[in-house]
Amino acid sequence: MQWLYKMKESNQSFFYRLKLDEDGHILNILWADVTWKVSYQCFSDVVIFETTYKTNTFSMSFAPILGVNHHFNTTLFGFALIFDEKIESFVLVFENWLEAMGRQQRGVILTDQDHAISAAARQVFDKSEHHYCKWHILLKVKEKQCHVLRMHSSFSDTLRSCIASPTIEEFELEWKLIIEKYELDSNEWLNKLYGCRMQWADAYLIGRFTAGMTSTQRSEGMNKHFKTYLTSKTSLHTLMEICAKVQNKKVRKEKKNDLKDIQSTLILRTTSLFESQASKIYTQKIFKIFAEEVANCMNLMSELVDENGQLASFEVADMGTRSR
Repeated sequence: MQWLYKMKESNQSFFYRLKLDEDGHILNILWADVTWKVSYQCFSDVVIFETTYKTNTFSMSFAPILGVNHHFNTTLFGFALIFDEKIESFVLVFENWLEAMGRQQRGVILTDQDHAISAAARQVFDKSEHHYCKWHILLKVKEKQCHVLRMHSSFSDTLRSCIASPTIEEFELEWKLIIEKYELDSNEWLNKLYGCRMQWADAYLIGRFTAGMTSTQRSEGMNKHFKTYLTSKTSLHTLMEICAKVQNKKVRKEKKNDLKDIQSTLILRTTSLFESQASKIYTQKIFKIFAEEVANCMNLMSELVDENGQLASFEVADMGTRSR
């Protein structure tokens, strides 16, 4: 608590909120630096929130709040330490964090399919879309459907193919076939998963900007980074000091990449004015992703399927593989 007070004294823009019990012991902490608020103003399209492990003497869950920046690197929006993982605890953390970010809600909040986190997100992020981490869902298949996998080794691959269906119609058909083939009409976990399909199935997420993120694996990467510094005996103030060092390191990296972009000349792969214009707007990393798409477009052919007034439908295929 003294560390937080000291940070606030040295920088009035520093933000923190504490929840204490009746004896003055810390239950939850949320803190954010002004640089995180600036990052949020620019990169709030997707926010990742995940609690993955208990990281200190008091067994509090550690939750970095993350996004992705214009260099496609992980950026920080805040940190939380949570004593218990109840709905009201997550609601408090989310509300405090939104206060730190100027109460602005935009884009997508991406979380694990955890009951308490989901309930809190629905309550607090009423203007944002809530997506589930697809990677965690696929990971849970082994745990929740082990009895099915023992009888049908192909089940996991079939489910993955269904999730990756490019259209809603195909997803619905594939899902129905899976349920019938493996006789899973009364499977409680799959029924609940189907009920929230708009939050994780690829076909339902088309047209929603997610900055290329359908999982919380950036959070996993960040936690691996912290694990090199932390042990179960780490004190809270030491943890906070480490978080501040990690943030400073990320700020320096972003500035270094900004400078590198200013000093570098991008190489165009085509004569397209489209690509030329993008090269003046995007960072090197984002432009490389964009240029790859432009180059791939050169290998596509399209065929008119239907025309109705001002609306025309085309089927587009890759000339090399004939894939849609």
